[in-house]
Amino acid sequence: MEHWELLKDISVRKVNYIRVNHLEAFIVGHLLNMEVDVYCGWSDKFSGKVVACADGVLTLETEKGVYTHIAVDKIVAIWKRQQPWISESHHR
Repeated sequence: MEHWELLKDISVRKVNYIRVNHLEAFIVGHLLNMEVDVYCGWSDKFSGKVVACADGVLTLETEKGVYTHIAVDKIVAIWKRQQPWISESHHR
């Protein structure tokens, strides 16, 4: 690998590392213990309660005692799950 390719690879990894750390901090600070939907691209969408987010992994409890672990660097979007009692017209 040439020198400039190595520097580019290091830069991309550093940016990804910073993005993951910021997203982890956001999830822990704003979404811990909340019901969320997580979109990872294409048809990959997960729903559950945020029970942990550390070391680049988001852990959702999808059912009582059933956990899904998602790589934080694969998350495209995350949002609080819409409450079923709030009507669509309320959001407009």
